Amino acid sequence: MKNQNKFYSLALITIITNLIGVVYLGTNQYVSILKIILLIICIFCVFKISVVCFKWYMEYALNLKTTFDSKVDKPRVFFISLFVPLMIFSLYLISIYKESTSFHGDFSTINIIMDVSYISIFLLLFMVAGYLMFYLFKPSFAELYLPKIKSKASNVLSKRKDLISYKQAEFLFDNMIKHGFIIYEDLSNQTEMKSKFIEVLQKGLVLESPLFDLKMTNIQTKLFQDQIKSINKKYTLRFVLSVFTIKGRIAIPKNVSSSYDGRKVEIVSRENDIISLFKV
Repeated sequence: MKNQNKFYSLALITIITNLIGVVYLGTNQYVSILKIILLIICIFCVFKISVVCFKWYMEYALNLKTTFDSKVDKPRVFFISLFVPLMIFSLYLISIYKESTSFHGDFSTINIIMDVSYISIFLLLFMVAGYLMFYLFKPSFAELYLPKIKSKASNVLSKRKDLISYKQAEFLFDNMIKHGFIIYEDLSNQTEMKSKFIEVLQKGLVLESPLFDLKMTNIQTKLFQDQIKSINKKYTLRFVLSVFTIKGRIAIPKNVSSSYDGRKVEIVSRENDIISLFKV
Protein backbone atom coordinates (compact mmCIF):
# COMPACT_ATOMS: atom_id res chain seq x y z
CA MET A 1 0.00 0.00 0.00
CA LYS A 2 2.84 2.37 0.89
CA ASN A 3 4.58 1.75 -2.44
CA GLN A 4 1.29 2.23 -4.30
CA ASN A 5 0.80 5.63 -2.66
CA LYS A 6 4.34 6.61 -3.67
CA PHE A 7 3.64 5.61 -7.25
CA TYR A 8 0.35 7.53 -7.38
CA SER A 9 2.06 10.61 -5.92
CA LEU A 10 4.85 10.35 -8.49
CA ALA A 11 2.31 9.95 -11.31
CA LEU A 12 0.35 13.02 -10.13
CA ILE A 13 3.51 15.15 -9.86
CA THR A 14 4.62 13.98 -13.32
CA ILE A 15 1.27 14.90 -14.92
CA ILE A 16 1.17 18.34 -13.25
CA THR A 17 4.78 19.10 -14.23
CA ASN A 18 4.16 18.07 -17.83
CA LEU A 19 0.93 20.07 -17.98
CA ILE A 20 2.71 23.24 -16.80
CA GLY A 21 5.57 22.64 -19.24
CA VAL A 22 3.30 22.03 -22.23
CA VAL A 23 1.01 24.99 -21.50
CA TYR A 24 3.68 27.60 -20.78
CA LEU A 25 6.55 26.46 -23.04
CA GLY A 26 4.69 24.66 -25.80
CA THR A 27 5.01 20.94 -26.45
CA ASN A 28 7.95 21.05 -28.85
CA GLN A 29 10.09 23.35 -26.72
CA TYR A 30 9.23 21.46 -23.55
CA VAL A 31 10.15 18.13 -25.18
CA SER A 32 13.47 19.63 -26.38
CA ILE A 33 14.38 20.66 -22.83
CA LEU A 34 13.06 17.45 -21.29
CA LYS A 35 14.99 15.12 -23.59
CA ILE A 36 18.30 16.86 -22.72
CA ILE A 37 17.60 16.42 -19.00
CA LEU A 38 16.62 12.78 -19.46
CA LEU A 39 19.65 12.12 -21.65
CA ILE A 40 21.96 13.40 -18.92
CA ILE A 41 20.16 11.27 -16.32
CA CYS A 42 20.31 8.22 -18.60
CA ILE A 43 24.06 8.63 -19.23
CA PHE A 44 24.67 9.01 -15.49
CA CYS A 45 22.65 5.87 -14.68
CA VAL A 46 24.32 3.77 -17.36
CA PHE A 47 27.76 4.98 -16.21
CA LYS A 48 27.09 4.08 -12.57
CA ILE A 49 25.83 0.62 -13.49
CA SER A 50 28.69 0.09 -15.95
CA VAL A 51 31.24 0.76 -13.20
CA VAL A 52 29.74 -2.01 -11.07
CA CYS A 53 29.51 -4.46 -13.98
CA PHE A 54 33.06 -3.68 -15.13
CA LYS A 55 34.33 -4.41 -11.62
CA TRP A 56 32.72 -7.85 -11.77
CA TYR A 57 34.17 -8.44 -15.24
CA MET A 58 37.66 -7.34 -14.18
CA GLU A 59 37.61 -9.63 -11.15
CA TYR A 60 36.56 -12.55 -13.34
CA ALA A 61 39.02 -11.82 -16.18
CA LEU A 62 42.01 -11.35 -13.86
CA ASN A 63 41.13 -14.33 -11.64
CA LEU A 64 40.74 -12.09 -8.61
CA LYS A 65 38.60 -12.82 -5.57
CA THR A 66 35.18 -11.89 -6.83
CA THR A 67 32.53 -9.87 -5.03
CA PHE A 68 29.94 -11.26 -7.44
CA ASP A 69 27.32 -13.25 -5.52
CA SER A 70 25.55 -15.35 -8.14
CA LYS A 71 22.44 -15.87 -6.00
CA VAL A 72 21.81 -12.13 -5.78
CA ASP A 73 23.85 -10.50 -8.54
CA LYS A 74 22.65 -12.73 -11.39
CA PRO A 75 19.06 -11.54 -10.85
CA ARG A 76 20.43 -7.98 -10.64
CA VAL A 77 22.12 -8.35 -14.01
CA PHE A 78 18.89 -9.77 -15.44
CA PHE A 79 16.82 -6.80 -14.27
CA ILE A 80 19.49 -4.30 -15.37
CA SER A 81 19.29 -5.83 -18.86
CA LEU A 82 15.58 -4.98 -18.80
CA PHE A 83 15.60 -1.56 -17.14
CA VAL A 84 18.41 0.07 -19.15
CA PRO A 85 16.78 -0.63 -22.57
CA LEU A 86 13.47 0.48 -21.07
CA MET A 87 14.96 3.83 -20.08
CA ILE A 88 16.56 4.30 -23.49
CA PHE A 89 13.33 3.28 -25.26
CA SER A 90 11.28 5.75 -23.17
CA LEU A 91 13.80 8.54 -23.84
CA TYR A 92 13.67 7.85 -27.57
CA LEU A 93 9.86 7.95 -27.72
CA ILE A 94 9.76 11.24 -25.82
CA SER A 95 12.50 12.83 -27.92
CA ILE A 96 10.77 12.13 -31.27
CA TYR A 97 7.35 13.38 -30.15
CA LYS A 98 5.90 16.39 -31.95
CA GLU A 99 3.06 18.66 -30.86
CA SER A 100 -0.40 17.24 -31.60
CA THR A 101 -2.48 19.28 -34.10
CA SER A 102 -5.36 16.82 -34.55
CA PHE A 103 -8.05 19.09 -33.05
CA HIS A 104 -8.90 22.75 -33.71
CA GLY A 105 -11.15 25.49 -32.40
CA ASP A 106 -13.21 24.57 -29.36
CA PHE A 107 -11.58 21.16 -29.24
CA SER A 108 -7.95 22.36 -29.29
CA THR A 109 -7.63 21.62 -25.54
CA ILE A 110 -7.71 17.92 -26.45
CA ASN A 111 -4.34 18.41 -28.17
CA ILE A 112 -2.84 19.48 -24.84
CA ILE A 113 -4.41 16.50 -23.07
CA MET A 114 -2.96 14.15 -25.70
CA ASP A 115 0.50 15.73 -25.44
CA VAL A 116 0.53 15.62 -21.64
CA SER A 117 -0.75 12.03 -21.58
CA TYR A 118 1.86 10.77 -24.06
CA ILE A 119 4.79 12.51 -22.36
CA SER A 120 3.60 11.53 -18.88
CA ILE A 121 3.33 7.82 -19.72
CA PHE A 122 6.86 7.50 -21.05
CA LEU A 123 8.39 9.92 -18.56
CA LEU A 124 6.87 7.87 -15.75
CA LEU A 125 8.17 4.68 -17.36
CA PHE A 126 11.64 6.25 -17.58
CA MET A 127 11.65 7.31 -13.92
CA VAL A 128 10.29 4.01 -12.60
CA ALA A 129 12.89 2.01 -14.59
CA GLY A 130 15.66 4.30 -13.34
CA TYR A 131 14.52 4.07 -9.73
CA LEU A 132 14.18 0.29 -9.82
CA MET A 133 17.60 -0.10 -11.40
CA PHE A 134 19.28 1.65 -8.47
CA TYR A 135 16.99 -0.02 -5.95
CA LEU A 136 18.43 -3.37 -7.09
CA PHE A 137 21.61 -2.61 -5.13
CA LYS A 138 19.89 -1.85 -1.83
CA PRO A 139 20.11 -4.56 0.87
CA SER A 140 16.32 -4.75 1.08
CA PHE A 141 16.19 -6.02 -2.52
CA ALA A 142 18.16 -9.17 -1.69
CA GLU A 143 16.61 -9.68 1.74
CA LEU A 144 12.97 -8.86 1.11
CA TYR A 145 11.97 -8.55 -2.55
CA LEU A 146 14.20 -11.07 -4.37
CA PRO A 147 12.69 -14.13 -2.60
CA LYS A 148 9.19 -12.88 -3.47
CA ILE A 149 10.17 -12.29 -7.11
CA LYS A 150 11.72 -15.77 -7.37
CA SER A 151 8.64 -17.35 -5.83
CA LYS A 152 6.26 -15.62 -8.24
CA ALA A 153 8.50 -16.38 -11.25
CA SER A 154 8.68 -20.03 -10.19
CA ASN A 155 4.89 -20.22 -9.92
CA VAL A 156 4.46 -18.73 -13.39
CA LEU A 157 7.04 -21.04 -14.97
CA SER A 158 5.67 -24.10 -13.19
CA LYS A 159 2.34 -23.56 -14.95
CA ARG A 160 3.85 -24.20 -18.36
CA LYS A 161 2.83 -27.43 -20.07
CA ASP A 162 4.87 -30.51 -19.14
CA LEU A 163 7.01 -31.98 -21.92
CA ILE A 164 6.03 -35.49 -20.90
CA SER A 165 3.27 -36.91 -18.72
CA TYR A 166 4.00 -38.16 -15.22
CA LYS A 167 3.02 -41.72 -16.20
CA GLN A 168 5.26 -41.68 -19.29
CA ALA A 169 8.28 -40.50 -17.29
CA GLU A 170 7.59 -43.00 -14.50
CA PHE A 171 7.20 -45.83 -17.02
CA LEU A 172 10.46 -44.86 -18.75
CA PHE A 173 12.41 -44.81 -15.48
CA ASP A 174 11.02 -48.19 -14.37
CA ASN A 175 11.86 -49.74 -17.74
CA MET A 176 15.40 -48.35 -17.68
CA ILE A 177 15.87 -49.92 -14.25
CA LYS A 178 14.38 -53.21 -15.50
CA HIS A 179 16.75 -53.38 -18.49
CA GLY A 180 19.78 -52.27 -16.49
CA PHE A 181 20.28 -48.95 -18.28
CA ILE A 182 20.16 -47.21 -14.89
CA ILE A 183 21.35 -49.01 -11.76
CA TYR A 184 20.92 -48.17 -8.07
CA GLU A 185 22.08 -50.47 -5.30
CA ASP A 186 20.06 -48.70 -2.63
CA LEU A 187 16.26 -48.83 -2.98
CA SER A 188 15.65 -45.59 -1.06
CA ASN A 189 18.14 -43.79 -3.31
CA GLN A 190 16.40 -45.25 -6.36
CA THR A 191 13.04 -43.89 -5.15
CA GLU A 192 14.54 -40.44 -4.58
CA MET A 193 16.23 -40.38 -8.00
CA LYS A 194 13.02 -41.56 -9.67
CA SER A 195 11.24 -38.48 -8.34
CA LYS A 196 14.02 -36.24 -9.66
CA PHE A 197 14.01 -38.07 -13.00
CA ILE A 198 10.30 -37.42 -13.50
CA GLU A 199 10.66 -33.73 -12.54
CA VAL A 200 13.61 -33.17 -14.90
CA LEU A 201 11.86 -34.79 -17.86
CA GLN A 202 8.52 -33.11 -17.26
CA LYS A 203 10.04 -29.62 -17.04
CA GLY A 204 12.82 -30.20 -19.57
CA LEU A 205 15.45 -28.90 -17.16
CA VAL A 206 18.92 -28.54 -18.70
CA LEU A 207 21.18 -29.36 -15.74
CA GLU A 208 24.57 -27.85 -14.91
CA SER A 209 25.84 -31.36 -14.13
CA PRO A 210 24.19 -34.73 -14.91
CA LEU A 211 22.19 -36.47 -12.17
CA PHE A 212 21.90 -39.91 -13.75
CA ASP A 213 24.40 -42.42 -15.16
CA LEU A 214 23.32 -44.12 -18.37
CA LYS A 215 24.68 -47.64 -18.89
CA MET A 216 24.89 -47.26 -22.66
CA THR A 217 27.49 -46.68 -25.35
CA ASN A 218 27.58 -43.46 -27.39
CA ILE A 219 25.71 -45.20 -30.21
CA GLN A 220 23.03 -46.54 -27.88
CA THR A 221 22.68 -43.12 -26.26
CA LYS A 222 22.00 -41.48 -29.63
CA LEU A 223 19.34 -44.11 -30.38
CA PHE A 224 17.85 -43.47 -26.93
CA GLN A 225 17.77 -39.72 -27.64
CA ASP A 226 16.08 -40.31 -31.02
CA GLN A 227 13.38 -42.32 -29.28
CA ILE A 228 12.70 -39.83 -26.51
CA LYS A 229 12.73 -36.98 -29.04
CA SER A 230 9.74 -38.65 -30.71
CA ILE A 231 7.80 -37.79 -27.53
CA ASN A 232 8.87 -34.16 -27.56
CA LYS A 233 11.25 -32.34 -29.93
CA LYS A 234 12.69 -30.36 -27.02
CA TYR A 235 14.52 -33.48 -25.85
CA THR A 236 17.66 -32.66 -27.80
CA LEU A 237 20.97 -34.49 -27.52
CA ARG A 238 22.30 -31.52 -25.54
CA PHE A 239 19.45 -31.97 -23.06
CA VAL A 240 19.98 -35.73 -22.73
CA LEU A 241 23.72 -35.28 -22.10
CA SER A 242 23.03 -32.61 -19.50
CA VAL A 243 20.87 -35.13 -17.62
CA PHE A 244 22.90 -38.33 -18.14
CA THR A 245 26.55 -39.32 -17.99
CA ILE A 246 27.49 -42.26 -20.22
CA LYS A 247 29.01 -45.04 -18.12
CA GLY A 248 30.31 -42.52 -15.61
CA ARG A 249 31.72 -39.95 -18.02
CA ILE A 250 30.39 -36.65 -19.29
CA ALA A 251 29.87 -36.86 -23.04
CA ILE A 252 29.96 -34.22 -25.77
CA PRO A 253 27.05 -34.09 -28.26
CA LYS A 254 29.39 -33.92 -31.25
CA ASN A 255 31.23 -37.09 -30.20
CA VAL A 256 28.02 -39.01 -29.57
CA SER A 257 26.60 -37.99 -32.96
CA SER A 258 29.86 -38.90 -34.71
CA SER A 259 29.89 -42.36 -33.10
CA TYR A 260 26.33 -43.01 -34.23
CA ASP A 261 26.83 -41.72 -37.77
CA GLY A 262 30.10 -43.64 -38.16
CA ARG A 263 28.85 -46.98 -36.80
CA LYS A 264 29.90 -50.02 -38.82
CA VAL A 265 26.66 -51.98 -38.42
CA GLU A 266 23.11 -50.78 -39.04
CA ILE A 267 21.58 -52.59 -36.08
CA VAL A 268 22.51 -51.05 -32.73
CA SER A 269 23.37 -53.36 -29.87
CA ARG A 270 20.25 -53.93 -27.70
CA GLU A 271 18.24 -51.79 -30.09
CA ASN A 272 14.98 -53.63 -29.34
CA ASP A 273 15.48 -53.13 -25.59
CA ILE A 274 16.03 -49.39 -26.04
CA ILE A 275 12.97 -49.04 -28.28
CA SER A 276 10.87 -51.07 -25.84
CA LEU A 277 11.66 -48.54 -23.07
CA PHE A 278 9.06 -46.23 -24.59
CA LYS A 279 6.35 -48.79 -25.34
CA VAL A 280 3.59 -48.59 -22.75
